[in-house]
Amino acid sequence: MGDFVQTELRRAVELLAADPETQEAHVRELGSWPLLDELALEFDAVAEAFAATATPNAAASVRALSEKLDEMSGEENSGLWQPQALGGPEWGDVRALATDALAALDS
Repeated sequence: MGDFVQTELRRAVELLAADPETQEAHVRELGSWPLLDELALEFDAVAEAFAATATPNAAASVRALSEKLDEMSGEENSGLWQPQALGGPEWGDVRALATDALAALDS
């Protein structure tokens, strides 16, 4: 299970680190456009399982990304999950944290 979880986590984090155009294309391919929730749901599906077996550094990076996505959730933040938000500062923060998580996964 470890290899599968790590592979799926890497794929989900790479999508969160990707540029807005790549993220849009992925969500369109999944058929959930214009809702961006699927980007976070794919990550959430494996992040917790990964954290149980990860190095402390990788687990902390994945946790930081998860916490940022949690901060963006809720009805009051529904605008952050609309297409126009992909280019905004919140998603910029997500991309930066995801890039950090990828580096931690590689270390």
